[in-house]
Amino acid sequence: MPVLEAPLNGATRFYDESAQASAFKFSGAPAKILFSNNSSMQPVIWSAVAHQTEYNYRRFLPGTWYWQVVNEKGK
Repeated sequence: MPVLEAPLNGATRFYDESAQASAFKFSGAPAKILFSNNSSMQPVIWSAVAHQTEYNYRRFLPGTWYWQVVNEKGK
């Protein structure tokens, strides 16, 4: 089962186009990171496959985003 290490649950970040990429770190690679603008994770707006234990994403749009790390062992 993947375990998210960063960002921590409840983490926030303000929108800034010049900011560094958002870094997602977790154990249990390979994994898929799901992104949604709804806390129920429905609908999933996009997903990304992470073959290592870190994934960096730079282009979040303004608003509130939720993420979930999943692999074949669970969420």
